[in-house]
Amino acid sequence: MKLLQMRLKNLNSFKSEVHLNFEGEPLNDATLLAITGPTGSGKTTLLDALCVALYNKTPRLGGKGNKSSVNLLRQGSNEGFSEVLFEANGKRYLCEWIVKRNKKGDFTQSAKLIYADTEKLITDRLTPRKDAEELEDMSVEGAVTKILGLDFSAFN
Repeated sequence: MKLLQMRLKNLNSFKSEVHLNFEGEPLNDATLLAITGPTGSGKTTLLDALCVALYNKTPRLGGKGNKSSVNLLRQGSNEGFSEVLFEANGKRYLCEWIVKRNKKGDFTQSAKLIYADTEKLITDRLTPRKDAEELEDMSVEGAVTKILGLDFSAFN
């Protein structure tokens, strides 16, 4: 997997939209990348945004209730997202995760995986169809796992 770009907005400490382009200078030639900064500057949120776009969960928020990934949404915000463009096996893919809060304060989340060059939807399922074997029948997490050959645990 080669990480190409990442965008996020309204996740934890990030209010404005953030766009990281790993295809442009100076990151395109980097062989090692370090994420540094003071406490609370968003280092872990960048990693959370990467994981939630690909797998719909993060290492620290992988469950339900207080441990749900919807809790990445910045306080006072009604919508946030994470989007990751990556290359694997000679193809470019775009993963997107969106969380929204309705007027009652309840959260909804959605996800999708598309072929980036054709914009063809692969799957937008959060849960797979029973006995899913084809990418379009899998959840986004399952399809990413099949494409990368890494499940969430191995990715982390």
